[in-house]
Amino acid sequence: MTHDRRIARNLVLVCGLAVFGTGAAAQHLVTEPDAPASVPAEPWMEHLLPDPDDPRVIAYAEHQRQRAQKELEIRRFRSTYFGSGSSTETQQVGLSLLREKYNEPALYPLLLEVFEHDPVDVKAGLLDMFADARTDEADATLAWVAVHDREHDTRNAALARLTDRVAAVEGVSDRIKLVVAGGLKEEASAPAIAAAGIAEAFKLYEMVPLMIAAQVGGNTPSAQTRTGNLGWIVIGQQTAYVSDLQPVVSNNAVGFDPTLSVVTEGVVLEIQDAVVYTYRTEIFYSLTKLTTNALGRPTGAWGMDEPKWWTWYDNEWKPWMEARAAKDDG
Repeated sequence: MTHDRRIARNLVLVCGLAVFGTGAAAQHLVTEPDAPASVPAEPWMEHLLPDPDDPRVIAYAEHQRQRAQKELEIRRFRSTYFGSGSSTETQQVGLSLLREKYNEPALYPLLLEVFEHDPVDVKAGLLDMFADARTDEADATLAWVAVHDREHDTRNAALARLTDRVAAVEGVSDRIKLVVAGGLKEEASAPAIAAAGIAEAFKLYEMVPLMIAAQVGGNTPSAQTRTGNLGWIVIGQQTAYVSDLQPVVSNNAVGFDPTLSVVTEGVVLEIQDAVVYTYRTEIFYSLTKLTTNALGRPTGAWGMDEPKWWTWYDNEWKPWMEARAAKDDG
């Protein structure tokens, strides 16, 4: 779903460049007769402008139109059967109709987007629909929910159904592996930890390098998103004094308006930059369990020392994987 949004946004941005061009593609995009004269495009931009007569552009625009209509339809459907105050009977009817009308792989991302904020019991109906579909696309959708859903209970429910499906087909598809690999690369800890748990449960040995890299997460604050120092500490003594004195005179009266200032004597500690490291112990435990069970001997005695993990990977894990692959081929 995020992927579709990103594609749509990028296409709009590229199409937006066309109003500055004078070529055939740009003239097609300027539809209003009173539109202002366009600025000539640079030669290097001409080949970047999408041709509205290109069948691929037409097909994409039609796909986006149909998707928008389908999204509106599904949101109305959800409001009717799963809206606030819906009874259990109404929701059961909705789940039955959901299987009849929207059980299509192309609609799975859209269903996850529309039902994103619904409670676990409603999402469980969706997960059952995916599991009962018994297709690779539906299994990959279960993997996506098991990795990326915000609710812990929903992730566990998806993983339980995915485990049953993997046992039924006796293997993990490349689509599921792709979802797990994407989760391990996430900066956020929750999807990375969930993906590591799936890799351990399904014995995805090819995920070991990604698990090694995912044990420690880091985040450096961007200089473009902050102003001034991150923090400061003052250890000192402040002394107030009169830095200016203005006389105030009126009939039969005189006064003064003092300006007070403060002088500080001591030490100021300024924190101008920082790097935050997150040690994901859950991924460490999943990694050590996976590799220990595979090799038959304990691993990870060096903790989260990443250079030592890579040394171990080159000296032990890669030869073991190569020997395992040779055995399977033989």
